[in-house]
Amino acid sequence: MAGGRSDAIDVVTDLCRHLVSGLAAARPRDPQIVAAAVGMRGMKALTTAKTLDVRALHEALAHELGTRRTAVASDAVTAHVGALGGLGGAVVAVGSGAVAVSNDTDGRWFLTDGLGHLAGDEGSGRWIGEQGLKAARRAHEGQKNGAHYSLVRAALHHFGPDEHWGALGQRTDQQSLLAGFARDVVTAARDGDPACQGILDDAARLLAGSLLAALDRGQVVPRVATTGKLMDLVPELRAEVLAHVLRARPDVAVQPTVGTPLDGALDLARRLAGDGDTVPPTSPYLNVRVGPTQDTETARALVPTGVDPATLRDVVETHDDTTAARTVPARAGTVWNVEVWTDDEWAESQKAGYAHQVAPPAGLRGTFRLAPGTVTVGRVTAGGEPGSSPDVACDDEGVSRRHCEILEDGDGLWVLDTGSRNGTFLAPPGQVPGAGRLPLGEKIPVADGASVFLGAWTRLDLRAELAS
Repeated sequence: MAGGRSDAIDVVTDLCRHLVSGLAAARPRDPQIVAAAVGMRGMKALTTAKTLDVRALHEALAHELGTRRTAVASDAVTAHVGALGGLGGAVVAVGSGAVAVSNDTDGRWFLTDGLGHLAGDEGSGRWIGEQGLKAARRAHEGQKNGAHYSLVRAALHHFGPDEHWGALGQRTDQQSLLAGFARDVVTAARDGDPACQGILDDAARLLAGSLLAALDRGQVVPRVATTGKLMDLVPELRAEVLAHVLRARPDVAVQPTVGTPLDGALDLARRLAGDGDTVPPTSPYLNVRVGPTQDTETARALVPTGVDPATLRDVVETHDDTTAARTVPARAGTVWNVEVWTDDEWAESQKAGYAHQVAPPAGLRGTFRLAPGTVTVGRVTAGGEPGSSPDVACDDEGVSRRHCEILEDGDGLWVLDTGSRNGTFLAPPGQVPGAGRLPLGEKIPVADGASVFLGAWTRLDLRAELAS
């Protein structure tokens, strides 16, 4: 972080320049890069806090590498893709932190834990190190439920004199310092220390719980894998995690780990080089920009095995938050549905303006089939004027009584803000909108799958189906 802004763009820019320089040195001809993908730690937190401009990161990749096909992903997503080789299922990634991640058959991504040491990372290297330090402290004080004294000696060597242990929270390297102590906890457990064995047992249960929760999100294929340094170095911990999972879900298949998070980023880039539609975005975990490739022959060479190069095609490039939501042409004979959702990510981004409101549980609230003509969207109020009820009613107090209209005229679908107090926002499928609200009174064309955001938590998904 620098001045309240993530330094990710600067870091990625430097990495890109080193890459281009290295390729130029290795190949006499100018290297041509068709697609690129980046895995980022803490992507959701950075985008929610608005300290990371994902669009600017896409632009940096495009400028430095000369490609308009880029993906910016959470490192949990690249870890998943690498571990399962691009297959569906759930993965637990364990290093100094811990996160379980899954994707369902609709291409959506879900994360469990990964919230940092204050709110989560349960079972991680840091968590094991912290529990080990507490066990060493109890033993040092003469408590009966402490660890063997060998762990006390290890703690004194690793952290220094015991009077300094209470100040670890002030150190900027506390995460890596505690995670490093996990090695001593594992060694003590292998030597028969009951306290340390109990710590590893608890870690296994916590990690298995996260993995099971990730499996239960959406329509996730019952397949699991593990990744991360701790899983590699402590095979008995990995075995216990998987044993807990299989006891709870005998239907789950355990997949050997295929590759690393770096392999996962490379896999995403290869898919983008072929057909960008094989990398569906899910905000805020995976953001994709797909534009024309510079060199179709190079793209063909990078297409992953099993993908027909004849399917290579160029699609509309998304320069702003609403472009992709507007560019898909209407299809004749189309019937449109409106799904009304409570969107927890939109609610989180809007909570400063609606501090007094509590959003209902995230999920689908209702589905409406649109008839040709104009449909009104708004909030129902007690004692409203007769005939003033909207066609699509929202119980969100941030929605105006007559907020916007959805128009279906045979040529396509349109959204029009009719003078809402808090604005109407449009975004491509699977993404959240930027700061720009739709202009009042202007008909805006809408693509299949686009989302309209309004109020404190409401999202409308507009989906087309071919009329029978």
